[in-house]
Amino acid sequence: MHYTAYLNLLISSIWLPLTLLCLHQAFQKRDKRWVAAGAISLTMQILGGHPQPTLYTLVLLFFYTLVFPFRLSVFQRLKTFLFLVLLAIALSAVVLIPAAELTRLSTRSELSFETVTRDSLHPLLLTRLLLPNLFDNPKIGVTWGPTWRHVSDNVGYVGIVSWFLLF
Repeated sequence: MHYTAYLNLLISSIWLPLTLLCLHQAFQKRDKRWVAAGAISLTMQILGGHPQPTLYTLVLLFFYTLVFPFRLSVFQRLKTFLFLVLLAIALSAVVLIPAAELTRLSTRSELSFETVTRDSLHPLLLTRLLLPNLFDNPKIGVTWGPTWRHVSDNVGYVGIVSWFLLF
């Protein structure tokens, strides 16, 4: 519910499962229509306007292409993956080209590395995936370790059941 306030994040994120399904079907059925459907799905994710879910999707699809066993060779899978991505980039060029120009002209392009990374997730906070209250628990007044923002969006705890299912 917290992320419903970030509509473009939500709009971009919802396309990941369909894009993954289309890539999987393209590998299984060796049908270009699934590649086209995956490219359209990835294009919709790009048009959603939030770059992070698109980046996460691309990373997931890339490793899925490399690791998941299929009858196709790795080279054939990479070729299919690249075709899907390039087709999505071509379809969304109407948005990507002006966005690239805007990025170059934006005041954000002049910010220092320190300024840009000021509120980034500290690597130690990845421990919160397993232990959500390791560094602080505002309900009982416990705070120790480095000081970070005490907000719910930097916890990342997914639960014991999720870890069990993952393994």
